[in-house]
Amino acid sequence: MVEEEMEMVEEMEMVEEEMEMVEEEMEMVEEEMEMVEEEMEMVEEEEEEEMVKEEEEEMEMVEEEMEMVEEMEMVEEEMEMVEEEMEMVEEEMEMVEEEMEMVEEEMEMEMVEEEEEEEMVKEEEEEEMVKEEEEEMEMVKEEEEERVGRLILERYGTPTSGLRGRALSRPNLPDRLGGRDYTARHYLIPIPPPEKQEGETRKKRKRAQRQCIVCAHSEIRDRVR
Repeated sequence: MVEEEMEMVEEMEMVEEEMEMVEEEMEMVEEEMEMVEEEMEMVEEEEEEEMVKEEEEEMEMVEEEMEMVEEMEMVEEEMEMVEEEMEMVEEEMEMVEEEMEMVEEEMEMEMVEEEEEEEMVKEEEEEEMVKEEEEEMEMVKEEEEERVGRLILERYGTPTSGLRGRALSRPNLPDRLGGRDYTARHYLIPIPPPEKQEGETRKKRKRAQRQCIVCAHSEIRDRVR
């Protein structure tokens, strides 16, 4: 019996030792589990950090893309502004061209007007010259008529009332005066002027009265300019 008890005691001791060993193993397993948990936690933390880092990088990339988009929008706006400015410049250039055309037209009109004025002045000068020449010719003609009239007066005397409006009754008069027929014209010579009228000029009075020595015709010629 004692032996059996001893065996039982030994077995119990062995069981206790085994239990202790099991406990130690359990402790070791627990420690390993703890280590595994810690590793898992570390892995999770690392994964979280990596995820956070990736998210941050993605956010940064998104921000950069947004900035690029904003820059592109700004560039587009600037391009639109440049296009508008170019359109304004084109409009201004068109206006300048129109103004230049108007100036050219005005210059052409001025040149035409100047040419017309020059032509008018030239025509007026020519008319004035012609008028002066005509007046000189008229004066020469009058002087010639006066000279011829005086010559007739000296040679043939004064006309009678019966000769008014008719040819001279002296057939030899044209031959004596160079073969010209003076009977169809008046030969005006100066006569004493009447009393001065109101508004008459001295020059007008001086040259106003002429009387034909052939037919007693009288005229008033006003050649005062």
